[in-house]
Formats: sequence, C-alpha cells, structure tokens
Amino acid sequence: NQVKINFDGAFSPTTKKGAWSFLARDQTGEVVLASAGNMGLACDALMVEATACLRALELADQFGISHIQLETDSTQLEEAIRTGSRDLSTSGNIFKAIRELLQLRFVVLNFRYVSRSCNSSAHEIAQLAKEWEPGQIQSWSDSFPHCVIVAVACDLAELSLHNTRP
Repeated sequence: NQVKINFDGAFSPTTKKGAWSFLARDQTGEVVLASAGNMGLACDALMVEATACLRALELADQFGISHIQLETDSTQLEEAIRTGSRDLSTSGNIFKAIRELLQLRFVVLNFRYVSRSCNSSAHEIAQLAKEWEPGQIQSWSDSFPHCVIVAVACDLAELSLHNTRP
C-alpha cells in the first residue's frame, strides 16, 4: 500500500509570503489525502518547499500512511534533505525534522526530483492557497474540494497524453 506524495510551495519574493500544498495518491492515481496552507511570511522559496514536505509527512503519519514515494520539483530541497548540507541555514530545523520523520515513521521507497510539469497539481493548489488568510490550513481525506479534483483531473489527462503512442 504505497502512496506517492507530491508537494510544492508558492513564494512571492516581493512580499516574502508563501503557501504550500501536497497531494497523496494511491497506485491508481486517486487522491487519498491532500492539504494546503498559507504560511504568511517566509524567508525564501526553499523554506516554503520544506514546509510543504514537512506538513505532508506529518499528516501522512497521522493517517497511518507509512510506505511512501516523495516527489519534489526543488533540487535544492532534495539535496538539503539527502545530505544535511543546509542544516545551518534558516530552514535547517525544518530539514532536520523531515529527516527525523522519514527515519522514524516511514518506509521511503523513493525520493526524487521531478520536473514542474510532473508536480503541477500540487503547484496549482499552492498558488490558490496564497490567496487565503495567513495561517489558514485546509486538509482533506475524502470529500475533496473542486480545486483538488480539477488539478488532479488535469494532471491525469496530461499523463495519459504523454503515455499514448501514435
């Protein structure tokens, strides 16, 4: 029962505000868990991406999900989590918390970088969460809102176009 988790952040360098989201999908591509939040002020885009990952892991753990594949469109985040090379940065405590959760609570089957196009549904939902009030968080495990349904439908349609042969 492995679950693939895509997460992403949306950050505005001019306002220094960020939002995040994640989608957890089963083997068929159906969403089993999703969440998004507006974190208000953030230091940088990497902090927002790391927050998205941490929130995804925390909620997955609460729902008893333990066998996971993680996908991010941030090479910096993947490197920070894999190596600990950024542990002294402003987001260092978040990276450490992610590694600790991964080690203690999860069987990680894969953790990899994917292009933005493969992470588009999480990105779209994070963009929507930027419009929410700072601190507002929404989580869904069954009745998914329209924005999640549309983002995933577009994502699945795009995947099927890439997988068809002429």
